[in-house]
Amino acid sequence: MKQRSSQPTLWLLPLILGLALLSLACNQSADQSTMPPTPAELPFDDGDDNDVETSDVPAGGETEQPDVDIEESERRQPSIDIIRPQDGETVPQTFVMEVAVTDFDLQPAGRSLSGQGHWHVIVDDGCAEPGEQIPNGTNHFHAGDGSATRTLQLSPGPHELCVQIGDGFHVAVNVSRTINIVVR
Repeated sequence: MKQRSSQPTLWLLPLILGLALLSLACNQSADQSTMPPTPAELPFDDGDDNDVETSDVPAGGETEQPDVDIEESERRQPSIDIIRPQDGETVPQTFVMEVAVTDFDLQPAGRSLSGQGHWHVIVDDGCAEPGEQIPNGTNHFHAGDGSATRTLQLSPGPHELCVQIGDGFHVAVNVSRTINIVVR
């Protein structure tokens, strides 16, 4: 029978030395410049000129909001414009209505995701209140296919057209435009 030596074997010495060095490295202060920056410390340029330098941030991390007037268009509010017909235009009984939307995705009816939906035309009945179901009927048309055009057929005479965005389930969004036309 072979007797075991009371001395540690040689392979244990490098392992113990390596663990000791690793332990020292992990216990170094996090504010030393040898540590790579965390993702939160990396600079980020979002393209605007309103960035606050980190040296200007107080110890508590709170900053004052700059006194900046943000125009309506910079807030990225959805909008809808009527391309055709134009306000005051005289049109035939059957005509094409075309819209353009900004900061909103036209999608087919049936699903409701934020920033997506379709548009409706409400004839001579005003716009629906935001949050209300846009009715469907004789004077209510919707472009539920997600397109930007819709063919309408109206009786002769003056008409007020409210074009309003609704979500995928026809709930009115606070985005609309109203024009007046004359059908000959």
